[in-house]
Amino acid sequence: MDTTATSKWHRMRVLMAYGLTAGVLVVSGITAVLNARSQQETAREITHAQDIALALERIENALSDAETGQRGFLLTGQEDYLDPYRAARGETSIAVISRPSVSELIQSARRLLPSGSRQERLLDRVDRLARDKLSELEQTIRLYRSGRMREATEIVVNGDGKRMMDDIRAALVEMRAEDKFMLRQRQREHHDGAERALMSAGVVSLLSLVTLAILMNVSNASSRSLRRSEQRFRSLVEAASAVVWVTDADGRMTADKPSWRAFTGQGREAAAMFGWMDALHPETRQAIQRALDARSREGGALRWPERWRVRRHDGQYREMIVRCVAMPAAEAGTEEWIGACTDVTELANAESRMRCFAESDVIGIVFGDMSGGIRYANDEYLRTIGYERADLDSGALRWDAITPPEWLAVDRRHVEQARRTGTCPRYEKEYVRKNGSRVPVLVGFGMIGEEDEVVAFVLDLSDQKEAEATLRRREEEFRTLADNISQLAWMADPRGGIFWYNRRWFDYTAVSQRTMLESGWQAMLHPDHALRVEDKLRACLQNGMPWEDSFPLRGADGRYRWFLSRALPIHDERGNVVRWFGTHTDVTAQRELEEELTRVNRRKDEFIATLAHELRNPLAPVQAGLELLKLPGNATPAAAKVHAIMTRQIAHLVRLIDDLLDVSRITSGKLELRRETISVGAVLDTALEECRLKLEAAGHEVEVNLPQQPLHIDADLVRMAQVLSNLLDNAAKYTPDGGRIVVGVDSRGDEVLISVTDNGIGIDADLLPRIFDLFTQLESARPRRRGGIGIGLSITRQIVALHGGVLSADSAGPGKGSTFSIRLPQAVPMSAGAKADPLSSRPGTSLACRRILILDDNADAADTLGALLAMSGHEIHVAHTGAEAIDMAQRLHPDIAFLDIGLPDMSGHEVARALRAIASLNGLVLVALTGWGADSDVRQSREAGFDFHLTKPVTTAAIKAILPNLKTPLD
Repeated sequence: MDTTATSKWHRMRVLMAYGLTAGVLVVSGITAVLNARSQQETAREITHAQDIALALERIENALSDAETGQRGFLLTGQEDYLDPYRAARGETSIAVISRPSVSELIQSARRLLPSGSRQERLLDRVDRLARDKLSELEQTIRLYRSGRMREATEIVVNGDGKRMMDDIRAALVEMRAEDKFMLRQRQREHHDGAERALMSAGVVSLLSLVTLAILMNVSNASSRSLRRSEQRFRSLVEAASAVVWVTDADGRMTADKPSWRAFTGQGREAAAMFGWMDALHPETRQAIQRALDARSREGGALRWPERWRVRRHDGQYREMIVRCVAMPAAEAGTEEWIGACTDVTELANAESRMRCFAESDVIGIVFGDMSGGIRYANDEYLRTIGYERADLDSGALRWDAITPPEWLAVDRRHVEQARRTGTCPRYEKEYVRKNGSRVPVLVGFGMIGEEDEVVAFVLDLSDQKEAEATLRRREEEFRTLADNISQLAWMADPRGGIFWYNRRWFDYTAVSQRTMLESGWQAMLHPDHALRVEDKLRACLQNGMPWEDSFPLRGADGRYRWFLSRALPIHDERGNVVRWFGTHTDVTAQRELEEELTRVNRRKDEFIATLAHELRNPLAPVQAGLELLKLPGNATPAAAKVHAIMTRQIAHLVRLIDDLLDVSRITSGKLELRRETISVGAVLDTALEECRLKLEAAGHEVEVNLPQQPLHIDADLVRMAQVLSNLLDNAAKYTPDGGRIVVGVDSRGDEVLISVTDNGIGIDADLLPRIFDLFTQLESARPRRRGGIGIGLSITRQIVALHGGVLSADSAGPGKGSTFSIRLPQAVPMSAGAKADPLSSRPGTSLACRRILILDDNADAADTLGALLAMSGHEIHVAHTGAEAIDMAQRLHPDIAFLDIGLPDMSGHEVARALRAIASLNGLVLVALTGWGADSDVRQSREAGFDFHLTKPVTTAAIKAILPNLKTPLD
C-alpha cells in the first residue's frame, strides 16, 4: 500500500476511533442521565408508597388502641384506659399517645392517594366504618358511666364492634395489598435501574477500553484526542449513581474519585494510595487484605470480596454490593481495577428483620400456595402442628391435608377473598397434629405474587383456649358455690353499681334480675335504716374500706328480716379497687336469741338486786342491835360471845351479797371504777383492817413488806381494797390456824407487784388453770372449808383486769402453800386535798349533837338506827312515808336526813329532790340508806341530790367514815 493510501487508512482509523468514542460518550451520557432520573423517580415513588403504608398502619393502631381502652374501662372502670379513645377522637393530647385523631390520620392518608383511585374509594369506606366504630365506643362508655353496665356489656358481646373492626381491617388490608403491589413494582424498577446503571457503567468501561486500545495503535498525533476521550469517559463514570473507584493492580487508589470522596467524606490525600481502605469496616478491610496477601503469594488476579461495609460520611456503615472489572495491561496481567459499589443497606436490613421474625418462636410463618402446598415454614409453625423439618423437606406436608374436614370450607371462603382482594382477615381454625391431636390456631395470609403464592402467619391458641376453658370452669364453680351458700351475695363495680346477684338473693326477694339492676338492692332496705346504711356504704366506697352493717331487708312475703351485711373491695395489682363482693347473712334468729338472753340476763340482775335488797333490809335492824349491844353496860361475857358470833356471820352474809352483785355487774359490764392516784400502803391498810378480826381469830402471823419509797397506782380504792381483802380472806381460810401469811409490795420497772403468800394447804397442779373460774373450790379443803361459794377469786381477777393489771396464782403443790401475785401499772403520785365533811361548816363543836331525820318504811330498821344515834345525844325524828318526811323536814329543819329509797308512797329520790327544792333546807345533809347497792343506784342517788349513799346493813363505822364530825357511840 502506498504512502497516500497508508495515510488515508490511518486517517480513516483515527476518524473511526473518534466516531466510536463519540458514540460511546453520547450513549453512556444519555444512559447515565436516564438512569439517574429513573432512580430518582423510583425513589420518590417508593417513599410515597411507604408513607401510605405508614398512614394505614397508624389508622388501624389508633382504632385498635381505642377499642382496647374501651374494653379496659368496661372491665375496671378506670378513666385512664380511655386515653387512646380520646386521642382517636381528637379530644385531648396525651404525652404517652402522641398521634393525631383518626379523622386527621384519614385526611392525611387521602392526600397521599391519587384522585379517583381504588385506594381512595377504599379509604372512603374506612372513613365511614371508623366513624361508626367511634360512635359504638362512645355509646358503650356513656351507658357504663350512667350505671347501665349490663346494656354496655350486651353491645360489646353481640359482636357488632368486632365486625366493624374486621371490616375496617379488611379494607385496610386491601389498601395495603394495593400499596404493596405498587411498592414491589417500584422496588423491582429500582433494582433494575441499579443493574442497568451498573451494566451501563460496565459497558461504557468496556467500550472505552476498546476505543482506548484502538487509539493507542493510532499515530502519536491522535494521543491527545485519546486522553480527552478518556477524560470524558471518567467524567461520565463519576456522574453515574453508583460509587465508582479505580485502583492499580495492587489496590492503590492512584486517581481522584469524587464519588468515592463524596460518599465516604474522605479528603483527596486521605483517600490516596491505600488510604481509601480506612473508610472500610475492619472486617471488610481484613477480607481485602487477605485477598491482597493471597495474590502476593499465589499470583494471578486479585479476588475482591463481593459484599463490603463502607463508612458513609455521617459515620454510619452501609452494606454495599461490589462489582469489579479488571483492565488488562498492554502486555499482560492487569493494569488497573474499576469498581462500582451499590448501597443495599435498606434491603439488607429488611431481609434481616424478616429473617429474625421468621426464625423467632413468637409466631408461625408459612410460605406456600393457595392449593395447599408449603414451600417454607419456620420452627414455630412446625412445633405448632407437631411435625419435623424432615417432613417438610420431603414435600409431603400440605396445610390442606392437616386441616380437619369441617374447617376446609372456612379455608376456601378466605382463600377466595384473598384471590379477590390480595389478603383476608385473620380467623380461627384447627390443625390435626402428627400424633392425631388437634391444635386451635389463629390464621391470617396474603398474596405475594402474580401466581397463587401466599405468606401466612399461624398463632398457637392452645394456651389461650385452655385459659378460657379454665376461666369458664372457675366462673361456673364460683357461680355454683355462690348460688348454694346460705348468704345473699352480690358483686358491684368500683362505684357500687351492682351487676350480679346470686340465686339465693332472688329466692329471698322474689324480684327479677332486671328489676334489681334497675332499682338497686336499696329498694329492699327498711325505710327507717335507709339513710344511715346508704351514708355508711357511700363512705366505704369512696375510701375503699371494707363495709359492715346490720339492717332489715324485705323478703318475698313482705316481712323484714335482719341481716349482717359485709362487702370487701377487690384490688388489681396496682392497688386500685376493680370490684366489690358483698354478702348478707340472715341473723334474725341470732338477734332474737340475743334479745332473749338480754331479757333473761336483765331479769337475773333484777332478781339478784331484789334479793340483795330484801336480805339487807332485815339485816339493818339486826346490825343496829349489835351496835347497841357493844355499848358499855350492855355486854356480859355470854352476850359478848354471842355478839362476836353474830357480827362475823352478818359480815359474812353481807360479803356474800356483795359478791353476788359484783358477779352480776362484771358479767353485764356495769361495774364502774372511781379511779384516782392512791398509795398502795393505803389500800393494804384498808384491806388488813377489814380482815383483822378473821386473821386474829385464826391466830395467823401476818408479815407486811413495804418498800422504803411509797408506790402509787391509778385505781378505785374501794375495789382494790376488796381485791386484797379477798386474797387475805382466802389465805386465812385455807391456812391452818397459827399459820403465816406474807404480804409483799415491790416495783418491777413501770409496774407494781403485790403478792400474798401463805403456808396453807396449797393448790393441786391440775386445779391451777381453773382456780379463777366461777364456783371453783378446792376439793382437798372440804373438811376444813369455812364458807364461800367459789366466786371471790373470779371477781378479784376481773377487778384487777379492769384496772389494767394481771392476777396469777402459783403453788408448789398440796401442803406447800400458795402465792397470789398482782401486777398493776405504776402511777405518778398527785397531791389532792381531802373531801370536806359537809358538817364541818356547821356552827358549834366538831362533835356537836345534831337533829337527825330517819325515813324508812321498815319500822324496826328505823327505830334501831334511831336508838343507836340517840344514845350519842342526837335529836332523832322518825318518818315511815315520803310525805311525812317532807312535812317533818319543813317543820324541824334537821341537820342530817337518812332516807330509804323504796317507800310505799314515793321513792327516796323524789323525797330528796323535794327537800333540795326547799330553800330553808339548803344546808341539809342527805344520806341514802338502802338495800340497793349497784353502781347505777349510787349514780341515781347522786343525781337526786344525795350527799352520800350507804348500803344496808349500815354500821356505826360506816357512818363515821362519811361523817367524821358526827358524834357516834364510837366517840
